[in-house]
Parts: sequence; C-alpha cells; structure tokens
Amino acid sequence: MERRHFLTALGLGLGGGAFATPVVAQSRPEIRWTMATAFSADLDILQGGAEFLAGRVATLTAGRVNIGLDPTRSAGSGARILDDVGTGAVPMALTASYNALDKEPALAFDTALPFGLNARQQNAWMYHGGGLALFRELLADHGVVPFPAGNTGSQLGGWFRREINTVQDLNGLKVRVSGLAGDVLKRLGAAPQNTPSADLGRALEQGTLDAAAWVGPHDDRRLGLHKAARYCYYPGILEGNAQISCYVNRQAWERLAPEDREAIDAACADANLWVTSRYDALSPVALKQLVAEGALLRPFPLDVIRAAYRAAEEQLDALASGNPWFRKIHDSWKPFRDDQHLWFRIAESSFDRFASLRPGDKGRN
Repeated sequence: MERRHFLTALGLGLGGGAFATPVVAQSRPEIRWTMATAFSADLDILQGGAEFLAGRVATLTAGRVNIGLDPTRSAGSGARILDDVGTGAVPMALTASYNALDKEPALAFDTALPFGLNARQQNAWMYHGGGLALFRELLADHGVVPFPAGNTGSQLGGWFRREINTVQDLNGLKVRVSGLAGDVLKRLGAAPQNTPSADLGRALEQGTLDAAAWVGPHDDRRLGLHKAARYCYYPGILEGNAQISCYVNRQAWERLAPEDREAIDAACADANLWVTSRYDALSPVALKQLVAEGALLRPFPLDVIRAAYRAAEEQLDALASGNPWFRKIHDSWKPFRDDQHLWFRIAESSFDRFASLRPGDKGRN
C-alpha cells in the first residue's frame, strides 16, 4: 500500500503525467554504430565477446543504441584499428592494444607484459590502481576513449615443433608471438614472427614457423596448433593475461547522452567478465582434449624462465628510459605488480598450489 501511494505521489499512476519522462527519452534519435574487431570468426570467445557487448548495449538502452559488427572491418591490424577509431572511420572497435605497439609502445600495458599481471591483478590495476585513467590520458591524443572489455586469463607458453631444454635451443627459432614478448625472445636469440592466427597451423606444418604462442587450450585447439607442433610448454611467462580493450571514438562518445555512456561503460564491464569467465570455464575441457589428441605438456626449464625474466626486465627498463609515456605508466604499473605478487604469493598462490594437488599428495608438506 505504501509503495502504491509513493508511485501515485510521483505522478506515475496519474494519466498523461505518468508518461512525461519516457516521452522525453523516446524523443532522442536512434543510434547505429559499427564495431570493428581484431579477431577472426573462428575465435569464438573473442568474437563472441564483441557480440555480447553489442547485445548488452542494446538491452541497456532498450534497443535504441544499436551496434553492428562489420565483417569487412574485422581482423585488421592493431595500428589500423586505432587509426580508424581515432579518425571516426569507425566509431567503435574491439582489439588488443599491444597490436599497435609501433605507434605507442606503452600500449603494451593495456594488454599484457612478460612476467606481468594475471587477469584479476590487471582488473585491479585498471579499475582501482590508476591504469584506466592513464590509458584514457594517453589515448586522448589519438581521439580514442578505451574500456577493458575482456581477458583471456593466463596463457600457454607456446607450441613447439621440438623440445626446449636450454636457452640455447631458442637460438634462431622462428616463434610467433605478440607484444613485447617478441623483444624478450629476440634478446634470447629467437626470431619473433607476426603471423595471423588463421595461418598459424599451416605455417607450423610447413616449417615456416618453429613455434607459436597464441592464447590457451580452447583457441589453440580450434586452430589445430597441436597437430603441427605437439610440444606444449607452460607456464605462460610471456603473457600472464591478455586484456581486450574496447575503443570508442572520442567525438562520438562526447555526443552521447550520459545514460548512453553509462550503458556502454556497463556493457564493457559485463563483457570483461563474460570473456574471462568463459575462457576459465572452457580451458580445462580443451586441455584434456588436447592431451587426448596427442599434445605433450612440458614445463619450461627453470634456466629458460630465469633468462626470460632477466630479458623482460632489461627490455622494460630500456623502454622506460627512452619513452616518456612508457616510463609514466611503468612507474605506476611496476610497484603495483610487485605488491600484487607479494599478496598473491602469501594468499592466492599458496592456496591454489595446495588446492590443485591430487588427493594423494595433499598429506605432504
């Protein structure tokens, strides 16, 4: 009864006055945008994240803001996507920022760095550690407003045609990698390659690639990488997470009504959760399938991990000393990373290590 009186007092139960606010909302014009993506259709979670994001925006705006995916603008280079959104050629895009490192090396922090953060830590830094504010400042000069919109979680170390036993085994190895991982492997003697995902299986079969690091069990199995390179190494030291970002053209963003901006912001956050949790749900199943189909899991030798870590730290320091934006973001990211690693070592990692033991091993110290 009290609720009925309250609604009546607001005018929501009184004839024409009840419709004053909705009529104003409905008078705003319908918005139709195109979204480009950096991902091919066979990457169903990443491309599915774009579809999910568009659907959430439509739901949150009662269908008034309509975002359509344009296949002709999909799978473009990272630099091209950044330019297209910044110039307004396309109002919106989903991409991995580190694909545009040639334009701005600091964009690596917006996706992943070797020995960096995991997915939860990345979210913590972006949303509560100042990371997102830094990227919005950086990309303002490019005419882009960025949003976290997904994460692959921790990745596999890569698929190799032959075993890796020492650092010397990396010499001359043609390895497909992304982001700053290529610079790290180059310091270790490898020859990093930038091969599109659709060509990875064929390149491994033909020997034009010796190894490939893509994402994780689900995507890698769909691409058939294990059929051409059966040695799968872990952990994913080169990418402990890979954040996907939604770019929105700044002028288009500023023309939106506040409630439409809120809808896009919320939809990106929902997509971030959807993509990350879907990878977590499907990766265990895909890993068992890979092993059943002949994949051979191998841990990276400790000397390889240590050498890669030293090379990663050297590369970060070198970039920070020569690039003001890289240094500014690195100065925020590095202490945050170190604190997160300390906390996770005490709490999350120690719990995970024990919980993941087989039942017979849980009685051992």
